[in-house]
Amino acid sequence: MKNIFLFGLVMVSFGFAAQAQSLDRQVIGSAGGYEEQGGYSLSFTVGEPVVETAITGTLVLTQGFQQPDDVTVGINDVVKIKMDYSIFPNPTVNQLTVQLSADKVVEVTISLHDMLGRELTELNRKVMVDGVTNQQYDLTNLAAANYMLMLSDKDGNLLGQFKIQKLTY
Repeated sequence: MKNIFLFGLVMVSFGFAAQAQSLDRQVIGSAGGYEEQGGYSLSFTVGEPVVETAITGTLVLTQGFQQPDDVTVGINDVVKIKMDYSIFPNPTVNQLTVQLSADKVVEVTISLHDMLGRELTELNRKVMVDGVTNQQYDLTNLAAANYMLMLSDKDGNLLGQFKIQKLTY
């Protein structure tokens, strides 16, 4: 029994001496503190689950959970291509015009799909857009229905998606 107690004491002592991880910044409990004056700093935790941030000029006050580092977490939308689209007339009876304008040379794939997602390959086009480009589509052979016009870049990334309504008169 004495050996087990001694072994347990050695293991606990070893556990305190050899740390595999370091957990420096922790918030435990419903009290807090820290203050400074000259460079403005105030940090407090009372354990409330409310997180609200007030920003005035360069001063930022965050209530609630401690946030030790100025870290922004999120997803940034990367705009690869600056392009404007115009699709007209919509709804249409027979002709559809796709007008694309870009500030640099861009290869765009224009594809038309039915509402089941099937691609109408005879209407697909690869277009080099430099400035303003107009593409005319003859839709007289298509049935009256809704279609999806999709614009994608050369890597297959979707640039735009438009619902096209084909009518018959």
